[in-house]
Amino acid sequence: MKTTPRRAWVVALSAFALMFALALPARAQEYISQDVAGRVAAATVMVHIEYDGPEAGHTSWGSGFVVGNGLIMTNAHVVKDQTPKRIYVHNQYLPVTPARVLAARYDPDGRGTAGSSYYDVALLAYTPPAGLQLPILPFTTPYPHQGVFAFGYPGQDRPAQYVPETSASGAALNTPLSITGGMVNSVLRSNPSLVKHDALCYFGNSGGPLVTASGEVVGMQTWSAEPDHRNVVDSFAIGSHGLADFMMQSGYQPYFAR
Repeated sequence: MKTTPRRAWVVALSAFALMFALALPARAQEYISQDVAGRVAAATVMVHIEYDGPEAGHTSWGSGFVVGNGLIMTNAHVVKDQTPKRIYVHNQYLPVTPARVLAARYDPDGRGTAGSSYYDVALLAYTPPAGLQLPILPFTTPYPHQGVFAFGYPGQDRPAQYVPETSASGAALNTPLSITGGMVNSVLRSNPSLVKHDALCYFGNSGGPLVTASGEVVGMQTWSAEPDHRNVVDSFAIGSHGLADFMMQSGYQPYFAR
């Protein structure tokens, strides 16, 4: 039976989502269903950077997620520097696709300080292949003790070089999506708010969505602290309302869960 691209990601994700749902750590306060995990996975992309000029041959990457038709949100630090570069986005359903920065704000001075200002947000534009419609993730309000799940592409030591002209893009599928579970420890009253949580994240998770068991975005993973004396690693995500405000200031309408 022939399937449309949209139907293909819905059908193919069931076993994929089940594998990750069963592997989530017991400390997560909630469980995420196969359907929800599959939808969030289809909306989460790797943001891959290939540098030109003096940095030719070097690559870097982070994560991102779909927030509108042809719109992806990620951290500004993933794409912000002025080095000549090419930006690509992809996941298991989206082939390697060029992207460009529409808007970015990077203001790291108040990192982790209550009452301070901290912005690290960027919007990317991309054009999906004809017939492919990735799901859009809605925002919702974070609160303490909420069970959450971090989606992203922490990757490996160095991602494979990509050939954007190759539609099959086999190399792009070699870096698996990671899903980890945890809990919101607190919501810092900074500008925008920062969500402190304990879902395990690595540097490639930067820009990935932090979602509830319903698949609603409470924040965007931005950085992780060093392990404390209990060997617990706290991570920080920029809160959903700050992300939505950034979209509106940039001229785009955010989606909120009903």
